Order: sequence, then structure tokens, then C-alpha cells
Amino acid sequence: MTIMPSFRRQALAARGAGLAALALTVSACSSDGTTNADKVAEFAAITDWLEDKFNTAFLEEGAIPSTGTASFTGYAGVIVGSGAEPLALLGDASIDIDWDDDTVTGTLDDFFGVEGGAEGDYTGSVAIVNGDFLGNQPNAFTFDYAGTLGGQGNTIVLDGSGEGILKGTPIAGLFAASNAGETDLLNGVETDVLLAIAAEID
Repeated sequence: MTIMPSFRRQALAARGAGLAALALTVSACSSDGTTNADKVAEFAAITDWLEDKFNTAFLEEGAIPSTGTASFTGYAGVIVGSGAEPLALLGDASIDIDWDDDTVTGTLDDFFGVEGGAEGDYTGSVAIVNGDFLGNQPNAFTFDYAGTLGGQGNTIVLDGSGEGILKGTPIAGLFAASNAGETDLLNGVETDVLLAIAAEID
């Protein structure tokens, strides 16, 4: 297993700030008073709350459970493309950790998107699979993601890998993001993609 070096952990933490930027991008195009606008506000609030917390202190006795499970609820942002106005999506995130098996799984769904100032719903879901904690850094994990989202005349096929970090001691939530340089398919064309998750423990 590849161990995530310190600069990658720092880059992952910096992507937390990128989540807030996505929230602003979507918010600028969302209709006032809509459920989607509420989702954007909640996404930004969870992101800000987690950014104020240190990574979980895994050297502190009992900070990382050795048995049991935990569930996390929050939001997933997807930015497709790297131009001035990329396609931005925001959806719900449900993440489960099983410390008995050292696994991370989850589902991302109920997305809406903003493209060219227009807002629309997206069908489909994205599965978080093969989540695995790092042996010498048990507050960090790797994962794969796969799924298809469709809306606004677009079909997005997501299939990649990422890294995550637990936040707070005791654990308060998590950040996760696709690996730098990930590309996925937008209407059959390879396109830059950033997938980012912010979730709090239930």
C-alpha cells in the first residue's frame, strides 16, 4: 500500500478550502429560496466547521476506534472541467466506516448541477468503495469511486480514486477528495474532474 506523504495530506487539507469555493460557485447561480440554496448553505457551514478542526490525533489513545462502526452525513461536490465556468454539481453524501474490517464505503446521490447559469437536477449515484485506512496513519484512508450522473443534457461517468482524512479529536467528521489530476467522462470526452466530500459524524 502506498503511504500518503505529508505534502499530500497538506494538499488534501487545502482542498477543504476548495469545497467552500465550490459552494460559492453554485450559490451564485442558485435560485433564492430553493431547497438547493439551502443545501449550498449547509455544505458551506459543514466545510467551515470542519476546517476549524485539526486532523484526528491518531497517536492519542482511544482517538481512533479499533472496533465498531460510524456513519457520516454531509455533501459531495463535483467540478467537471477547468474553464472559467465549469459544470458544478452538489449532492448528498452518506459514508460508513467499519473499524472491524478497516473499510470505508458510501453513496453520493441527489445531485443538482449548475451550468452556464442554469440549474437542473441530476439522476444517478456514485458509490464509494474499496476504502482502506493507512496502516501507519489510521486517520487517513484511500478509496475508489464509480457511478454515472445524468442531467441538463449531460452524462458524467465517474471512475477514479481519492484520499480522505478524519477531522477532530474525538472524531467530528471527514474530508475526502479525488486524487489530483483525475479525469472522467463528460458526454464521452475525458475531462478534468474534482470530487470533494465534507461530512459530519452522525
